[in-house]
Amino acid sequence: MSVFCRVQVQDIQKIMAEIRIRPAFVADAPLIAQVVAMAIGEDTMVRYCGSEYLRVLEQVAAAEGTQYSYQNVLVAEVDGVAAGAIVGYNGALLEPLREGTLSIVRKYNPSVNVVDEETQAGEFYIDSLGVLPQFRGCGDGKRLVMAMAGKGFVLGCSKIGLMVDFKNSGVLEFYSGCGFHPVGEKLFFGHKMHHLQCTHLPATGKIQYTGLNYPMIQEFCGDKILAPYICMGFSMLSLLGPDGFITVNEGDTICKDGLGNFWVE
Repeated sequence: MSVFCRVQVQDIQKIMAEIRIRPAFVADAPLIAQVVAMAIGEDTMVRYCGSEYLRVLEQVAAAEGTQYSYQNVLVAEVDGVAAGAIVGYNGALLEPLREGTLSIVRKYNPSVNVVDEETQAGEFYIDSLGVLPQFRGCGDGKRLVMAMAGKGFVLGCSKIGLMVDFKNSGVLEFYSGCGFHPVGEKLFFGHKMHHLQCTHLPATGKIQYTGLNYPMIQEFCGDKILAPYICMGFSMLSLLGPDGFITVNEGDTICKDGLGNFWVE
C-alpha cells in the first residue's frame, strides 16, 4: 500500500512540475550530446564518431553552423533543471550544417562516411529529441515538439518533418499524438524509417460551417476566408490554408492553431 502511495505522489509531482522551454546555450552542449546519442543510439554513434562519441558530440553542439549546434536546439527545464532537448533546422540547410558537423567528426574518425539525407528543402526537420530518464512523464517531450514545430512554422516552413524507426511503435504513437502522420519511408543509418510530417500545430479552436453561419465563420477566420458562393445548390467557402485555398463545404469543420494556421476536417 505504501509503495502505491509513493507512486501516486511521484505522478502528482510530475503533473504539477513547472516546465519552461528556452533556447539552448553553449553551456548546454553536454545535455545536447546526451540527447543526440539517445535519439540515434549508442552503437550508431560509436560507428560514426568513435568510442568518445559524447566528447565529439559536445564539440559539435558547442560549435556554430553544425546540425547539432546549440543554435538549433531548444531545452526543456523542469522546475529549473535542464531535463531534455530537441534539435531542429530548415531542411534546405542540411548540406552546409552536415559539412560543419563532419569537419569536427573527421578529427576523430577520418574515414567517416556521409549518411543518407534525412531531410530536404521545403521541410523544417526535427532531427533529435530526448528527455533524461528521471524527467520522463512530465509532458516535457511533447512541449519540446510543439515548441520546435512552432519555431519551424514561424520561420516560414509549411511542413515539419521527422523520422521514426519502424521498430519503435511507441515513438510513432507519441508523434501521432502530436499531429504528425506518415508520408513515406526512408533508409537512415541502415534502418528503415517512417517519414512523418505535420502541417499545423494541434487545434486551439474549431467551428463547423452550417451554410447559415458565415458571420461566425468570418469572425473566427478573419481575412483568411472568402465570401460564400453556391455550387450545385450548396453553400461553399474558400479558406486560405498553408498551401493555398481550401474548399469548405457545408458540414465541414474549420480548425486553427495557436499560430493562425487554418485547415479543414
